[in-house]
Amino acid sequence: TASYQNTLFAGSTTLPAVGQTNKVYHHPVYNIVANLPFNSSNRLRIEAKNRIQTPGVYMLQNIVDRSSTSNVRGGNPDINPANLHTADIQYINTNKKAGTTFSVSISYTGSADYFCDSLIINNEKEKLHLFSNGEEVILSEGQQFVKPINLSGYHKLMFKSSFAMPIDFLRCNFNLGAQASIQRLPGLINGDYVPINRNWFQLSGRLDSNISRNIDFTVGYIAKYS
Repeated sequence: TASYQNTLFAGSTTLPAVGQTNKVYHHPVYNIVANLPFNSSNRLRIEAKNRIQTPGVYMLQNIVDRSSTSNVRGGNPDINPANLHTADIQYINTNKKAGTTFSVSISYTGSADYFCDSLIINNEKEKLHLFSNGEEVILSEGQQFVKPINLSGYHKLMFKSSFAMPIDFLRCNFNLGAQASIQRLPGLINGDYVPINRNWFQLSGRLDSNISRNIDFTVGYIAKYS
């Protein structure tokens, strides 16, 4: 499938200054899916797609927020939507005779124009003079200024695996799962490229009962490390 996304943005500000922001964005959106059934028990699913992440109202406003003297924030009317591309491969095995299901998948998402913060910290005793959207910003020692920008270098790798089987003598279904996410977020600090790595790993197990029409229970456990 393919489609065309047209986004129109109109915003106005009254304080601390009168201003208006109007933006029009044009983006193609696609979704490609291939299902490959090798036989009745094994199949492979491949998917490639993109999604558009539009900037929020505070990102686009042409103003400087001085409500916090230690953390001054500025808008950026020149920021563009982030185009995120995802590729996913999933394998599923189903054994109808044994009643088991096994699946494993790996997914990658990347973007060349991701939203991130450009952070400027004044580490000197002398005051630092900056200009944001034509407005002067003066930072004393220890103060910082943050502005949203588009930056390449966003990567996310996701792994998922699950196994389900019946336990006949308990009249229950048993499920095991494992997930892992490795993510890198781009960022700038005083003009230097400083990415942030955000990773987490998870193991889970669950027992779902099917004892009778009147009694049901579920016992589960999830362990997650970030």
